[in-house]
Amino acid sequence: MDLKLAGRTVLVTGGSKGIGFACAMAFAAEGCAVHIASRSKDALEAAREKIRARHNVPVEFHVADLSKGDTARSLVDAVGQADILVNNAGAIPRGDILSLTEPKWREAWELKVFGYINTTRAMMEKMYARKKGAVVNIIGLAGESFNYDYVAGTMGNAGLMAFTRAVGSKSVDHGVRVVAIDAHRPHADLAARPGAAAVRRPRALARAHQAHAVRPSGRTRRGGRPRGVPGVGSRVLHQRCRGDAGWRTGGPALRRI
Repeated sequence: MDLKLAGRTVLVTGGSKGIGFACAMAFAAEGCAVHIASRSKDALEAAREKIRARHNVPVEFHVADLSKGDTARSLVDAVGQADILVNNAGAIPRGDILSLTEPKWREAWELKVFGYINTTRAMMEKMYARKKGAVVNIIGLAGESFNYDYVAGTMGNAGLMAFTRAVGSKSVDHGVRVVAIDAHRPHADLAARPGAAAVRRPRALARAHQAHAVRPSGRTRRGGRPRGVPGVGSRVLHQRCRGDAGWRTGGPALRRI
């Protein structure tokens, strides 16, 4: 399918495997120039070759530890002018309030929470200057499920949902949309399964993972009627990144798709 994204430039953090790799492959299928970033050079090289083998688009990789505060800005500067940012890097370990130590808790949030914040801030400075762009945050639904045994993940994801709502409520005034999608983690690494549906077809992200989206609640479609959320997760991802998407203003809200 043609989602009118050909020629756009996309940065996907955590793009060497799993959901990030599936997103990168999907954008490449739409004709986007793709930049992927993660901490593992070997994984990035392998991901780049898999994307290049399937799609004739520019693919670059960046070795970056986004848990380090200054790395986000260096990464964004290295990419240059990106039209779309997909924040995906990071995972938060399970554990309750007693079993999860403070160092582990802080380590997880440095990447998953502050990594998203710092990368968004650095990229939005460029997007605001151009008055266009889209930021998509991949967020776990644990932020609304309040799981005792996943307390750091619940809090971290809830914070990212609030971050998306707060920034997205005003970023549209500068021509930039900030939205979020939740896609459950795959049972197996998608990078190790290049034949998986999520990699084969750009619309199949939600067929590999039950997907959810943080969408602009109260935003209306052109013509004034509320717009429903499409039933396929990666289609939501792509449509939220188009410059002609029909959302206007308002704060995002989580909705199952």
